[in-house]
Amino acid sequence: METKIGDLERAYEASSGAQAEQQSQIIALHSQVRELRGVLDDAEADRALLQKARRALQAELETIKIDNIDTNKLSSDREYQRLQLRKQDLERSLDEQEDRVAHANERVKKAEAFANDCQIELGKVRVENSELDKLNVGIKSSAPGFLC
Repeated sequence: METKIGDLERAYEASSGAQAEQQSQIIALHSQVRELRGVLDDAEADRALLQKARRALQAELETIKIDNIDTNKLSSDREYQRLQLRKQDLERSLDEQEDRVAHANERVKKAEAFANDCQIELGKVRVENSELDKLNVGIKSSAPGFLC
């Protein structure tokens, strides 16, 4: 009987230790998920701002339409060159904005994938934790004279 009680005590201590470790992993995973959600929210906000800026640049480009302007209507070649440079600047800025949007989208996708992986891992840890709880309950119920 003493040997059985000793075995039960060791099994209980081992499962309690494993449960505590699982709980700390759950807490760490929850923290990572919260952090990733913050990163995801920031990336989505950046993406929205970049898209808004992109639309504004496109609208400005549409209003200028230097290629369709009759050069005879311009007051001078100087004005035409100024507008041409302005158009190039806007196109460069638009390209930069598109690159930023693409980069933000990539970051969002990576954050979502990592968050999904963390959710899966969290689910596994929860299942293991519930199994440990069941084992602890079984150990407690099989040793009626055992006090915790």
